[in-house]
Formats: sequence, structure tokens, C-alpha cells
Amino acid sequence: MRKSLFLILLFTFGLSLVSTAQDTTCPVIVQTALDTVRNLCDGTGRNQACYGNILLVAEPQPGATSLKFDTPGDLVSIADIQSLRLSSMNESMQEWGIAMLKLQANLPDTLPGQNVTFLLLGDVEIQNAVEELPEITVTVSASENINARRSPDGSIITTLAPGTALTANGRNTGSDWLRVILDEYDTVGWVAGFLLQSADDIQKLSVVQPDDVIYRPLQAFYLRTGLNDSACNEAPNSGLLIQTPEGAGEIIFTINEVNVRLHSTAFLQAEAGNALTINLLEGQAIVTAFEKTVTVLAGTQTAIPIDKNLSASGPPGDPEPYTEEAVHSQPISLLPQQIRVATPLTEAQIAARSACRASSSAAVNLRSGPGTAYTRLASLSANSGTIVIGQAEGRDGFVWWKLSGERWVRSDLVETSGNCSGVMVIPEEDLPPLPTPVPGAVVNSGSGNSSLVPIGLCISPVVNAGRITLNMGLSRNYWATCEDAVADGQRRGLATFTGTGPAPTNYRLSPGCHWNATYNEWGISTEADVVLTPGVYTYTGNWLEGETYTCTITVQ
Repeated sequence: MRKSLFLILLFTFGLSLVSTAQDTTCPVIVQTALDTVRNLCDGTGRNQACYGNILLVAEPQPGATSLKFDTPGDLVSIADIQSLRLSSMNESMQEWGIAMLKLQANLPDTLPGQNVTFLLLGDVEIQNAVEELPEITVTVSASENINARRSPDGSIITTLAPGTALTANGRNTGSDWLRVILDEYDTVGWVAGFLLQSADDIQKLSVVQPDDVIYRPLQAFYLRTGLNDSACNEAPNSGLLIQTPEGAGEIIFTINEVNVRLHSTAFLQAEAGNALTINLLEGQAIVTAFEKTVTVLAGTQTAIPIDKNLSASGPPGDPEPYTEEAVHSQPISLLPQQIRVATPLTEAQIAARSACRASSSAAVNLRSGPGTAYTRLASLSANSGTIVIGQAEGRDGFVWWKLSGERWVRSDLVETSGNCSGVMVIPEEDLPPLPTPVPGAVVNSGSGNSSLVPIGLCISPVVNAGRITLNMGLSRNYWATCEDAVADGQRRGLATFTGTGPAPTNYRLSPGCHWNATYNEWGISTEADVVLTPGVYTYTGNWLEGETYTCTITVQ
């Protein structure tokens, strides 16, 4: 009896030693791995992957024969990686895979210091799903400047001089418009095909739509992770931790064929044949699959069903509170912006915060309709929010939010929260009518001397034949001083003027700046000259965030 009792005590003591050893080993592995990533991956640059902690296996892209990615601290280009596979925690081997990635995604080239941070933790596999688009070189063959537009027959982005060489990476269905890269504007534009020539066959180009996203490396990917496999309290569950840069707006991803727009820090898990789960630690995400869109708030999660091949197989579920266990021990200290992980929301809180709200850190103009041609009514005060009750696309190509009291604000000038994807679209026939311009008298008469025509304040001017100066002035409430206004104008470039008459010349930024007393904000102007004979002409100015004004001029 004593012998049996002794054996029981010895066995229990042995289990206690094993448990204590495991409880000690796991935290050490976690801390060592995090310290390794912190010390070796701090210098990870844009579109680079850093080998953080063992064990990690990288499969190179075809043609990337010299990929060396097998030692902590190794840095490689994301463009050379087809897939990454990390190990779950193995206490006996002292292994736990971690990798840090810095992605550009849809961030502009003009913000090289901003990146999206990926932390791959534990049992994770990520596979690149971005297909390279064929490209050809084209040259402007026209004898005069041509327009690059936001879409075929859309608003003008810029003009291109004869002989300008461009890279084309898409065509429309009829192959009569080509999509070209506009490096100076860090965007793409559309140019009529007959104005371009190329030694290559344009049929090599893929057929694309104007609103298609051009994905950079790993902006589209398939994700597979372990699930609820934390080995100790100090270890997070296997998954992908993502943080978008502060103030950069929405970052667009396609994850397991689900469209995800992030403005936040999120923790993702994906189990084949089960679901892709997106947990929002802070900020918000807009998730779309199978024609259903949900807005995920901090403290909530949504689950999207996926098949055994990791592809979405159904729409996202309505947001619900995430559990503390799902997001515990996330290594947020390794992220660029330090955050506080949100407490899980209650069902009542989720319902209360689901309405779409618009706010801004600075005052923005409110107008009587969806466009800058409508009357300015007031300002949305800085750091104040209001409910969005409708939306419509303005004549300037931007989406405008309708607020209470028949007030409108342009969507890209405000931040939104709540479920804005379901906001009612107001049909064109229900939009407010455009204000009728008030006829004006002669702006300036002077026997061939220059007449000033302010495009942005068009009052159907009548001018004398001769040299006409087209002027487009804009003011902004985010310019704190005159110097700020001038510096921003010089940085962004000049407005463009196009019309039914001769092409304007002698483009210039007007000297100094002006104070807009009506709106209490600084403004700047672009000018260009054109010589007109008697007749009626229409000119359009386009500048800054695509703001467009059109004016009809009578020349006598």
C-alpha cells in the first residue's frame, strides 16, 4: 500500500515537473523569438520580407533563382516570393516561426516611409495571388498635346506632349482606349488608342476596367493558419497580424478571394474548409464577398466561409464580438504604431455603432449638392461627426455623401465609420438641380490687351478678342499659411485647361496667394494664356484633387 502510494506521488510529481518545464519553455521561446525579430528586422524596407525566427520555408517565384532566405535577419524582395510557410511552436526543438513583411500595397510612391506591416506568427502559410500584367511601350503620335483621362471619355488628369513614351498595362474591351502609367501622378490614366503608336501588338494587353485595382506584390494572397493553438499564455494563436500606416486611408487587399479594405490593425486566421476570420483590434475594415459587404469595427470579428482550396465560398457573416482568447498576447510592440487592443464590443454596442458616420480632423466644405458647382452652405466642423443618409456620384467623378439638412460633402475629404457600404444610392433624377450661372458683363475690354477669365467663378463672361488669361483659383482649409498654399501648389503641379478653342500656353502659378474671405481660407491660382477671335468658346479647368470647373466665354 505504501509502495503504491509512493508510486502515485512520484508519478504526480513527475507530471508536475513536465508541466513546469513546458510552462517555462514556452514563454522563453516566445520572448526569444520576439527579441530576435525586434533586433534583426527593424530595418525591413518597403516590399521586403525579413526572416524573423525559425523555422520558415520560402518558395521563390519562377526566375528568382538566387533567393536566400534561411537565416534570421535575411532580407529579400517580396516580389521574389511565391509562398511562405512557417512552423508552429515546437518546444522540444525550440522553434516558433515568425516573419515580418513591409508592403506598399496601394500606398503611393510619394510616401516611401509608409508601409503596411505583416507579422506572420506560428503555423501560417501565405501564397502570393498577384498575377503580373503584360506591359508594352507606347508613344504619343499626335502632333499636339493629348489628354490622359481617369477613364475612357472621363475627366482629364493631365496632358501629354507629342513623343512622350509611356508604359501601357491594359486596354478596354474595344481596344480603342489604353490604360497607361502616369509616373508623375503615381496613378494610371486612359488615352485614346489612335493617338498612340507602338512596336508591340496591343492585343498582348489584358482587358481591364477603369475601376480595377492594380495589385502590387502580395496585395492579393491566400492565407492558411492554425487555429486556437497557443501553447501558453505568452504565445498568441497562429495567424497574420496586419497594421496599416496611420493617416494613409484605406489599404485594399484580396485575401482568399475576399475584398478587404483596411484602415486598422487586424488579426486574421484561416482554416481550410472552414472560415477566414478577421478580428479588428483597432480601426475598421470593410469586407466584401459574394455581393455582401459588412463593416467590421474594433472589438468585433467577421467570418467568411472558405472551401478546402482556401477560396471564399459564401458571404461574410454579420460582425459579432470577438473573444479575448482569439486575440490574446498579440505582439503589438513589434508594430510601428502602438495601439490598445479594443475590448470586445457587446451586441448592443455593435448595433449602435453600425450607422454610417462622417467626420474630419479639419473643417471641410458642405454644399447644396454632390459637386463643387453647387453652393457652399457651411462647414463640417473639425473633429465632429454626422450621420450619412445617402450617396451619389458627382459630375467630378467623386462619390459625395448626403447629410441631413440637404447638405453634401465629398467622400475623400472625410473619414467614415460604421456600415457605410449599405448607404442608399440616390438616383440622378432625384439630385438637386445645378445652380444657374448669373450672366455677367464685360470682364475686361482693351483692344487686344489680356482679359482675365476666372474659370472657377464663371459668370458667362463677355470679353474682347485678343489675348485671354484663363485663371483657376482654389482655396483649402488645410493650408495654415500663405506659404503652405504656395508650396503645396508648386508640389502638386499646375492646373490643366482644355476647351473648344486653341490650346492654352504659358502655364504658370499665379504669384503669391490670396485670402478667401468668404470661406476664411488661403487660396492659390493657376493661369494660362490663349488668343481668341470672336466667337463662343468653352474651357474647362482641372486641378488638385480632380476639382473641375467649366466656363463658356463669349468673345466679341
